[in-house]
Amino acid sequence: DSGSQMVDSEGNPLPEELIPLAQRVPGKHIKYLSEEQYHNLTQYKHHAPKTPYENFMLNKVTTHIEQALPKSWTANTITIVGNSMLYVAGALAMVYGGLTYAPTAITPVDDQGNPEKEYLPLWCFWFAAFAVQWFSWWDMMDGQRARRLKCGTPIGRIVDEAGDAVQYTWVSMIMGFVMRVDPGWLCLSFALINMPMYSMEIKFILTGTLSITAGGDALGPVEMELLFTLIFVICAIFGVHGLSNPVSDVFSFMPDTFEWKHLLAVFFLILLLLFTFENLLS
Repeated sequence: DSGSQMVDSEGNPLPEELIPLAQRVPGKHIKYLSEEQYHNLTQYKHHAPKTPYENFMLNKVTTHIEQALPKSWTANTITIVGNSMLYVAGALAMVYGGLTYAPTAITPVDDQGNPEKEYLPLWCFWFAAFAVQWFSWWDMMDGQRARRLKCGTPIGRIVDEAGDAVQYTWVSMIMGFVMRVDPGWLCLSFALINMPMYSMEIKFILTGTLSITAGGDALGPVEMELLFTLIFVICAIFGVHGLSNPVSDVFSFMPDTFEWKHLLAVFFLILLLLFTFENLLS
């Protein structure tokens, strides 16, 4: 009975800290979480250093948009709205790009061996670029809403960060359509996109410090999302067949079998390792 008051043997009200948490905060959580688990969840404080670019966006851009949104919208509402566009972008990539993995036969070619058309409509890349930035901006605004209106909740961390992992999975799938590298270790460049998040959680559990940046707080998720957006915009303008050209066309010392998509894959692998190992070394 949430209305009853707990008393000691002499009938005096018990101090709040002596009352079991499940009885202080009655609710359905007691069916799923132990008292200790629920207490740990309520004590979680989400705080991580911001990069210069993210600080600029928070202070100059997204703060004005967030303040214009209805006050009835919670931080979780903003998170869910921000997650919507990448679901659409991923679905478009699957519908127009197909569900089979055929890196050596991605486009028909003419008599000279040049691609006749893109295997994925260029407007899909424009939409993917828009979807990434849509997610990025709203992902910044949900934290601003939680702090400004004091509407953040422990469950918001799950909605936010678990949702982010799903969104990055969609981005990695679209990157797979961009690169179409042969099955092998280079596929790890997009298949392991959530490794930094897992290492971040491991670091937080073991050290109590949350960090989602790398390179001395100069590179974070917002910068990565900007990079993905740039890649999708370039693909929307020039197409993706150029990624199958050998790097030796520009750098003659490189082997002819090493293509631009391979270089892009190596670059992303290095970024993933940078984020992951910075967290694990802590």
